[in-house]
Amino acid sequence: MGKLGKNFEDIMSKIEKQVSGDWKASYDGRPEERIDIVLALIREVWKRNPSLRLCQLIGNCFDAGDNYNREDHELLCNILRVYLGEEDE
Repeated sequence: MGKLGKNFEDIMSKIEKQVSGDWKASYDGRPEERIDIVLALIREVWKRNPSLRLCQLIGNCFDAGDNYNREDHELLCNILRVYLGEEDE
């Protein structure tokens, strides 16, 4: 976690928990807490890359035209991989 600020480590552990379990397992309803988690990660990455526009930031995480039907956990994994250099396991 050396690349991330101290306050952001809590968000990252929530992301890891969600990506590894709950979001993938159930499509009956998406947990509302995912909104704050996704936005916190986008905020952190965007502050580190302020010249990007929001759609560029998200678009860089997927192949062209491949982001419309993606689940939130996929966006989280791709943001981590593309911008923070963390690989999926």
